[in-house]
Amino acid sequence: MVLFDTFEKAEYFWLYRDGETSFCGKNTDDFRKVLCAWNEMCSKARLLAPLAVGPSSVAEVEKMTHRGVWMEFMFNGTLSADGMSFDSLLVEVVPSAKGFNVIRHDMSREYAGRCFSVNLEEGDMSGVYEAVMNITKLF
Repeated sequence: MVLFDTFEKAEYFWLYRDGETSFCGKNTDDFRKVLCAWNEMCSKARLLAPLAVGPSSVAEVEKMTHRGVWMEFMFNGTLSADGMSFDSLLVEVVPSAKGFNVIRHDMSREYAGRCFSVNLEEGDMSGVYEAVMNITKLF
């Protein structure tokens, strides 16, 4: 399976906006709108060679997600794409970004040291950013 095909398989995502958290389930309008914007963004994207970074603890990631806008796509079990396995995928959403890293979480409860790297070519993340900023129910 290729990375871009996996997001459709997400059961839900967590949205982290400046320390506030929202759950967005698969059968909601918000999920569909965000996924539509996500798929549009990825339609012309290109997967780059994986980046090798040190594994991050859950505490480190929680600290990161308290600043800015982040989405964590959650899956029902372990999936594999482009030779790397995961049970969730974490992405920082920056509207002007021309690319982004996708941080893998594995069943060991750690965020993996190798992550996916995506080049958006001529696009950016503004459509996804707008979609997630329109989600009003945060808890």
